[in-house]
Amino acid sequence: MKYRAEIDGLRALAVLPVILFHAKFDLFSGGFVGVDIFFVISGFLITTVIYQETLANRFSIVKFYERRIRRIFPALYALVLACIPAAWLLMTAPEFKDFWQSVIATILSVSNILFWRESGYFAAAAEMKPLLHTWSLGVEEQFYIIFPILILLVGKLSPRNLTAVLVILSALSLGLAEWMAPRYPDANFFLLPTRAWELGLGAALAITAERWNRPASWRSEAGALLGLGGIVYSIFAFDESIAWPSAWTLIPVVGVLLVIALARQDTIAGRLLSWKPFIAIGLISYSAYLWHQPLFVFARMYFMEQVSTNIYLALCAVTFVMAALSWRFIEQPFRKPGEVTRRVLFSSAALASLVFIAVGVAGYYFSPSAQARLRYLNDDQLNALRIVEAVADRAKSPYGRSGDCRLQIDGISPASAATIADCRRRYGPGIAVLGDSHSMNTYRALIKTTDKPFVVGIARGYCRPNIPSANCHYDGFLDFVKGSPDAFALVIYNQAGFYLMLDDTGDVTDRADLLDRNNHEEFAVDTTGVNAVADYLAKIDAYTPVIWLGPWIEPYLAMRELVARGCSNPPEGVRPNLTASFDKLDDDIARQMAARGDIDYISTIKDLNFDAKTDIINCKDVYFNDGDHWSAAGEERFGNRLSTLRAAIAERQ
Repeated sequence: MKYRAEIDGLRALAVLPVILFHAKFDLFSGGFVGVDIFFVISGFLITTVIYQETLANRFSIVKFYERRIRRIFPALYALVLACIPAAWLLMTAPEFKDFWQSVIATILSVSNILFWRESGYFAAAAEMKPLLHTWSLGVEEQFYIIFPILILLVGKLSPRNLTAVLVILSALSLGLAEWMAPRYPDANFFLLPTRAWELGLGAALAITAERWNRPASWRSEAGALLGLGGIVYSIFAFDESIAWPSAWTLIPVVGVLLVIALARQDTIAGRLLSWKPFIAIGLISYSAYLWHQPLFVFARMYFMEQVSTNIYLALCAVTFVMAALSWRFIEQPFRKPGEVTRRVLFSSAALASLVFIAVGVAGYYFSPSAQARLRYLNDDQLNALRIVEAVADRAKSPYGRSGDCRLQIDGISPASAATIADCRRRYGPGIAVLGDSHSMNTYRALIKTTDKPFVVGIARGYCRPNIPSANCHYDGFLDFVKGSPDAFALVIYNQAGFYLMLDDTGDVTDRADLLDRNNHEEFAVDTTGVNAVADYLAKIDAYTPVIWLGPWIEPYLAMRELVARGCSNPPEGVRPNLTASFDKLDDDIARQMAARGDIDYISTIKDLNFDAKTDIINCKDVYFNDGDHWSAAGEERFGNRLSTLRAAIAERQ
């Protein structure tokens, strides 16, 4: 394949904005489009090789993956290996455990799926994931499992028909991205089906490359400059609030296509991109992309998230030094079959992968306490770390009995129904606490702060009546109270509040939304969801009295933030918009229930009178074990304040 310097220049134009975006330079607010540039370049270059070899009957799947391994894995393995001691020295126990998950996912080329499940790309939590950027490698490797097979199947079609196939498939992928962007933004960002079109259009361009290989004209000059302008515009004009990928992504993607198709050495755009510093950066762009994210993340950890502009600039310089070394001593030797044979390459890659996976599994299950590892914290921070880690360990509370008739179950089974009937005979009607994982907190708070002998917690963490899900416990519980209406004197319902709020796209919020400190807007109340819960509770109330115990304010302060402040310096408060959102939700539920008149509602927020300065952490304990669940100490602390609920229980028994 003929070398084209302008494509190395495009690589520089891709990697520089990504690095500067992650270094928090506001000018490069759309720097994340650099990954889209890489996708198009990759689709073009890889398809050029595959297609030419297919036409010449020389294409080999084995050789193709040999090239991919040489290109991708040696530098990636070196990067992961370098991250391990840094993670050991700087990460808290939960972070260290998550890190090992990301190591395994990265080696298996599925890190995009892992990070989709964990948090959004732009969420605050993502800033502490050193391997977050490997999501794009996962997308590429998944694409290149499928794509060579497609080319083998249809590669003998005429260039025109093959291009049509690729364009149609790309259009379907783009259409899916446009549909998913407002509905499932995280899945849309991370997963292959909504990213394949970017690689696919690069591939389509490769099939038609010959027709674009013409001397420069005013049309090619204008087209190449227009494409370059679209790329630059995207880097500076877009920001993380835009739906991505979507139709907006066509601006940089089409820009890259125009540049590749029309920008030759004799065009203005070609000469700009062939500037020697751009070529130099483009040559080491892959290693630069690998190194920048871990360097930034570990610096945030060491400086407890307060990283100055000067430090970021220094880290950018270190990134390119490490990239140059990686390119010279790792990438280049492994790309030469004469220096590393295919047998050695495959066997060493397989062995290294197995070792990383085995170490990752061991690290995930047997990570030592961070107190034994972290040496950069002061005494006050270490004390906070001790408390936070102890709470994380105690939070793993299984279902089971807390007394002969105090039991926590995840649904009504024949055995639990028989136990409830026996307790009813012995103690009279009991109390049922129903809901999701927050109701588990409420159940444990009640058994710690009341002397009621017959209390049953019935909960599944992922289940709420407003979000139907298979295998939930609500239908089974309704059937039970229909058949045994006198089993309970009172059913108390409680659930996480954020599942009854909507984000700015109109979707139900998730934890990533609330953890994102950049989100300064109040969330809207999901009125439809509130009524769905009330409709279900009304069915229960027809047989057994029900109280809806309202949600509490969920502070969503990362445990690392508490450690950074130290136990004697608790936070002054949570984000004002977060408090206002939960206050508004509480008021709206109370108002809707009063208007309905069929469900009693008790405000947890008003009873708790939550104060972040005293109700999150002190040097004896921490009262939340994550952003929204109470710790064991929190259950006792807040349970003692639920005076309105205790009065309602006493009134009914």
